[in-house]
Amino acid sequence: MATVRSCPNGHPVLESDSICPQCLTDVPRAPVKRDPISPIDSEPRASYHVVCSRCGAERSSSVVICPYCPHEPPSLVFDFIECALPTNEAVIIGRGSGILAADLQHRGHVSRTHARVEYDGTVARLMDLGSANGTFVNGDRTPVGVAVELHDGDLVRFGDEDAVVARFRDPTATGTPRT
Repeated sequence: MATVRSCPNGHPVLESDSICPQCLTDVPRAPVKRDPISPIDSEPRASYHVVCSRCGAERSSSVVICPYCPHEPPSLVFDFIECALPTNEAVIIGRGSGILAADLQHRGHVSRTHARVEYDGTVARLMDLGSANGTFVNGDRTPVGVAVELHDGDLVRFGDEDAVVARFRDPTATGTPRT
C-alpha cells in the first residue's frame, strides 16, 4: 500500500512524488533520521546508556563527563593547561599522541607516548608506558607498566628534572593532600 502525504496546498501526494500532480508545487520530503556519524571513521556510533559511578544518574555513552553529577572531574593541572580526566577513558600524555601532544611537542624530556592516566569514577591511576626519562609522583619514580593511584595534591613529573610537571587535583577529595 502506497503512503500518501499532503503538498503545501493540502492536495494528496504519493510518498514517492516530489511534485504535486494537481498544483505542480514542490513537495518537501520528510527528513531521514540517521544516527550520528563519527568524523573519524564515518560509521554510525553505537549509543547505549551508562550509570555515573559518582551520582548514579544514567546518561548516554557518547557523553564523557556526567552532566548531572554535582562534582567536577579530577584533573592534571599543568602550567600551560588544566586537563580534566574523563570517566572510564584513558588520557595519553606524550609528544606524539594524546590531547596534550601539541603542547608537549617541543618538550624533549617527554616521550612520544610517555604515560597514561585513567579515572574510573572513583580513583585516578597513572601508568608509565616505558618512557625514556621516567614518570615521578611526589619525587618517586613509578615502575613501568604499573598503575599508581593518584591523590589530591600529588605532584606528577613527566621526565627528568627539567621536564613537565603537573599537580593532580581532585575536587571531591576530603582532608589534606599527601606530601
